[in-house]
Amino acid sequence: MEGIDELKSCYAEYEREAGKARAAAKPWDGILGFGNKPSAHPCHDEFFEKVQQTVQMIADSVPAPETAAEAVEFILTAKAGYGGADIVWMVQASEGAVLKLIPFLEQKDASRLLEMYNRISPKRTRFPLQKKIAEALKAAAGQEKLRKP
Repeated sequence: MEGIDELKSCYAEYEREAGKARAAAKPWDGILGFGNKPSAHPCHDEFFEKVQQTVQMIADSVPAPETAAEAVEFILTAKAGYGGADIVWMVQASEGAVLKLIPFLEQKDASRLLEMYNRISPKRTRFPLQKKIAEALKAAAGQEKLRKP
């Protein structure tokens, strides 16, 4: 559970840091490429890296299927809880980290997560990475063979 708590901490810290960057921004920041616009703050890249590292740590520990399922569910549903307009894209991009944890899922958990993912991320709105996640969940759920890239 240590990895899950660390993962949740990454998201909470990112939301705090992005909020600080928004609060410190001047109305003219970013105009004509000058100033410190909040979207260029280093917290975005730091968040992405921390999520990747934390998920790798969880995967390296060969997690129990329940732990993997909890981590995958948290990451895939995070955009609802941490989806401020300025951070939603990086939160969404970090979803790709689940690809390292999907092999640890039990078939029933993969099936449940796929159903949930189909509800929160409709096919028509998915980016290529999200399509890859859905395919990996389908394969883990035994519903479809994973296509080779």
